[in-house]
Amino acid sequence: MKLTIEVLKERIEEEKIFKRNKKSIEVKILAGILYYLGLSLRKVSLFLSQFESISHESVRTYYHKVKEVLNEPERKERYAIAIDETKLKIGNENIYVWSAIDVESKECLGVYVSETRNYLDTILFVKSILKFCSNKPKILVDGGRWYPWALQRLGLEFERVRFGLRNCVESFFSLLKRRTKAFYNRFPNNSKFDTVVSWIKSFMMFYNWLKSLT
Repeated sequence: MKLTIEVLKERIEEEKIFKRNKKSIEVKILAGILYYLGLSLRKVSLFLSQFESISHESVRTYYHKVKEVLNEPERKERYAIAIDETKLKIGNENIYVWSAIDVESKECLGVYVSETRNYLDTILFVKSILKFCSNKPKILVDGGRWYPWALQRLGLEFERVRFGLRNCVESFFSLLKRRTKAFYNRFPNNSKFDTVVSWIKSFMMFYNWLKSLT
């Protein structure tokens, strides 16, 4: 069964993820989609206020909350997973965003945000995505020196691949960077780390949901 807007509406009503329901649930879902697709908070607010008055802060809340009723990846056998990381900023501080993409379904199995990029981060991230695998898939990586020891420690086969099957994870990061380019790939100075993690997790969940509808 496809996770349609009607199904999402039913889940939101059942789980009561919004404390107030003065605005229609359909508009809240649409606000999250439009913001994910690249409109600024204020532009989404301005557009949707033609139908219902919505503040830009409400749009931000909807984007973060709707992910709570979107489906996590299914646990199943997977042939190969491409993983990689990219650099963003919170204010002037670097952070690393890790992603894992199933090379067959192109589904994002997980994101992980860290302030460092080392063996421990690799182990923590890969462990978090293995819960969606009923087997031990091959892991496709680039030349990062933090991968080999960590993947061997986890008993996983891996292969260094620059292009080809790893293009799916590059495509995910291309979409993410295109989205964060609106604020120069830099979250504001006053952003909390947990809020940034939530923002990126929302991006992943909307990415998977919209891909599943095509």
